[in-house]
Amino acid sequence: MRGGEMDEKEFENLLKIKDRSFQALKKNAHGLIENALNRAEIKYLSVTSRVKDMESSLNKFRNKKYRSPLEEMTDIVGARVILYLSTDVDRTGEIVERLFKVDTENSIDKRKPKSLDSVGYRSLHLVCSLGDNRVGLPEYSELCDIPFEVQIRTALEHAWAEIEHKENYKASLDFYLPSALQRRLLITAGTLELVDRELSDIASLAEEYRKEINDNSPKIENDPLTITSLMALTARYMGENSVSSGKYGKLEPRHLKELSDFGVNTIHELRNLFLGIPTNFYPIDTKRTPIGILRDAMILSDYKKYLDQAYPGGFLFRGMTVERLAAELKIDFELELSNRGIEVS
Repeated sequence: MRGGEMDEKEFENLLKIKDRSFQALKKNAHGLIENALNRAEIKYLSVTSRVKDMESSLNKFRNKKYRSPLEEMTDIVGARVILYLSTDVDRTGEIVERLFKVDTENSIDKRKPKSLDSVGYRSLHLVCSLGDNRVGLPEYSELCDIPFEVQIRTALEHAWAEIEHKENYKASLDFYLPSALQRRLLITAGTLELVDRELSDIASLAEEYRKEINDNSPKIENDPLTITSLMALTARYMGENSVSSGKYGKLEPRHLKELSDFGVNTIHELRNLFLGIPTNFYPIDTKRTPIGILRDAMILSDYKKYLDQAYPGGFLFRGMTVERLAAELKIDFELELSNRGIEVS
């Protein structure tokens, strides 16, 4: 011991004794974070976790004077969440704060620049513990007091962090690169930050646009159809009419063309097309793909126009669907299909 401080050998032995607890904490923290993100429907690139290897822990111990290393070295166990959008970093941070007990004094938001001209590494680091409310649970009882770190960042922030780490630029650019390359590196870092912000803004505006579609906002009624509006309007119709989606049926640009060939090109025109589907045309809990819904709507509106101008070929009509359409149209729809060389499965 050095003046009450633990020596390196003692620390190494302590790490070996505690390894099983570290591994258990890693596994449990990882699972809790991943489950919470899934429940919140936050899309993430990855959730990873690790226990710091012995050599890295010993190096850190040598470089810093710890009186209580297991309490002060808060990143022996660590988890990392990589997200797509910067707005989700804050959302994930709030989830982690509800999920665990967060040590706010030792946590740090490295997204906040130290100065106005500072660019580079960005990440939210939260120092956590499982918290007192889990002490009574057998699987957590011996783990609740061990600190661990949760790093939360976007994919672009992670890319930059990996570049910094790999090239060892973190300490000081002055010692590694000539000024011209320093400038280019910092400009690149600033560009990544702008791209991150722009991606989040676009995602936010896209969500607002979907809300306007669902709220029947008059200012977008004459907007050309896009995959976003097509998905939103079709999903709304299916939800309002208790139609569940079949196994297949991802909407693609070719379905926009099919609608266009039929003469439906705007949000307003698609809304009107759906209004042409009779109430209760689909029995409760019918399974129908979004594509099938769109094709039913066109056929019910004008089956001859659909078959002559918009039918793209490449798929067969199902017998049950043909019967339902025939009953509503009051025609021999199978004969209409046969006359055009279209098979019924």
